[in-house]
Amino acid sequence: MSKKEIFYSLIARNRKTVLVEYTPVHGNFQQVTRTIVSKLKPNTRQSYDYSSTYMFHYINENNTTFLCLAHAGYKPELAYKYLDDIKSKFEAQYDQETIHSSIDFAMNNRFRSVLKNRMVMSQDLF
Repeated sequence: MSKKEIFYSLIARNRKTVLVEYTPVHGNFQQVTRTIVSKLKPNTRQSYDYSSTYMFHYINENNTTFLCLAHAGYKPELAYKYLDDIKSKFEAQYDQETIHSSIDFAMNNRFRSVLKNRMVMSQDLF
């Protein structure tokens, strides 16, 4: 794992229902992220330090959160490019009614591979 990459991504609804997530590594950030997502302000786009090593970046719009965790050396503008990319693809695949009525991990089987592929591409292209 590079010191300048995104290594965790999540899409959640209403700051509590995780619709899909992906990570190629092991760690406790899934549990930490659940707490963080529950406290996010609606309709915001922010970055903040999790530690001196990691940064969370997120977009929260229409009660849907698109979040990634990256190494602190990963440029925030690149993280937002990644988030805008997955947001666009997610919203093209799922309408608002589906997003707002789905249960935990309802999109994991179909959209997890998109998170994975875009994460890999973000290391190469962004």
